[in-house]
Amino acid sequence: MSLIKIEAIFSCDGCGNRFTANLDPAGKLSDSWTLFDQAVDTIKNGILAYSVEAGMHLCSKCTKLVCRDKRFVDRDPTEEEIEQLLAENACHICGMLTTMREYAHGRPLCLDCFGRSSP
Repeated sequence: MSLIKIEAIFSCDGCGNRFTANLDPAGKLSDSWTLFDQAVDTIKNGILAYSVEAGMHLCSKCTKLVCRDKRFVDRDPTEEEIEQLLAENACHICGMLTTMREYAHGRPLCLDCFGRSSP
């Protein structure tokens, strides 16, 4: 039997959602690397929409928010700045991260809560 697939399942350090990085089963690890190191390298250097920012492993939604923020065009964000940015974009009802620009009383709403609050 041949090894076909290796998946590394991460929990986003921003929102807690799970995301997967597929590792090359034919890839050779350098002597000092672990499988975890290879998985992180896949996120950092892959064509995936995931990222590692300030040591935080971020899903595509959190990565999108960080990359869009104009404060971080010329520099890398700190962990505290990322946490603040994600908190600013959390639904004020359920706490789920949202990229929507729908607001209730100046605070963000996720799609589910927006749908429940609409007539």
